[in-house]
Amino acid sequence: GSFNFTYKVTGIPKKATPITASITDYGRNTTSVTKSVFIETTTLELERVGANTNDGVYKAEQWIELFLEFTKNTHVEGTPRLKLNMGSGNSTRYATFDSSSNDKAQIIFKYKVQAGDNIANLDVLGIDGGTWSDANVSGSSAFTPVLPTDDTKKLGTSRNIRIDTTAPKVTRIESLTPAGDYKEGAQILLKLSFSESVKITNEGNITIGLKDITSRSMSAVLSGSDVILTYTVGAGDNASPLETTANSITHTDVTVTDEVGNAITTEGWNL
Repeated sequence: GSFNFTYKVTGIPKKATPITASITDYGRNTTSVTKSVFIETTTLELERVGANTNDGVYKAEQWIELFLEFTKNTHVEGTPRLKLNMGSGNSTRYATFDSSSNDKAQIIFKYKVQAGDNIANLDVLGIDGGTWSDANVSGSSAFTPVLPTDDTKKLGTSRNIRIDTTAPKVTRIESLTPAGDYKEGAQILLKLSFSESVKITNEGNITIGLKDITSRSMSAVLSGSDVILTYTVGAGDNASPLETTANSITHTDVTVTDEVGNAITTEGWNL
């Protein structure tokens, strides 16, 4: 014959637990059946979006590792992607799924910074593709992960990852010396400014061409991220008004890089 047994669980086990059912007939013959059960009550949800990459600034060719953290181990079929807040249309940027993280509570995605990527604060805008389910429960129904609304659980508001692939460039040359007439031996200060905060080496090799002045005495020093050039008026120098010559900045052996290491190009020296 067949028998049904009912067992009331009085405490939820935290791991697979054996349950044994026994039956004894009138001849005192006993048969036992043991099954291992695991009771799961935690709801599968997307807990937060984060990054294993440190906060900071990243340039082209560097990798950024992001993750979706769930309330429990999660299985995903297919090739899901994370839509990032860079680009649009066919140029929209996506972080790709790292399959080695499958069936874990933290699912990893990676993105390699491309030339042209620039964003003040990296964020995840959406989850694209993939079929998601509970990795702990065989045959569990698929579910759709929803990005958290709590700012402390969003990537963009809980972390500070900036992407900068733009090279610095010269943006302005201006006089720091008041307008007026200056004679031989007078010093006129000029300031060379860049598009962003930069590091400069061999700044003393920088000079600027001056209109109608073929032979000039000029020295340069750093002032923060600017270069201050001192032009000393020489015998025979005459200009009215004093003007710089277009695309005449000389910069032999000078290096200019921004915070993340993007270097100025030859075109970046031209105004």
